[in-house]
Amino acid sequence: MATTHKSGCFPGGVNKVASGDQCAQLFTDKMGDSSNCGLLADTRKAQNGPKGKERCGRASIPDVQYSGAFQRVPGTVVAPARQ
Repeated sequence: MATTHKSGCFPGGVNKVASGDQCAQLFTDKMGDSSNCGLLADTRKAQNGPKGKERCGRASIPDVQYSGAFQRVPGTVVAPARQ
């Protein structure tokens, strides 16, 4: 969806890491009975969750949430032309 200059994989970025394993591992899930989703710690690798010192985070996002993220945006979203 997006990339930023602060991303852990952006070449020359301020948060550059050698591997995604150095990022906080996260996932999204529905919160309670609402349609709201939360960003939660994936504790399969880091059993106690992120330490708060990670330079980046990466998340697993279910297809239904990802594909519906921009469903209310009118028209077509197109990346600006590079100059």
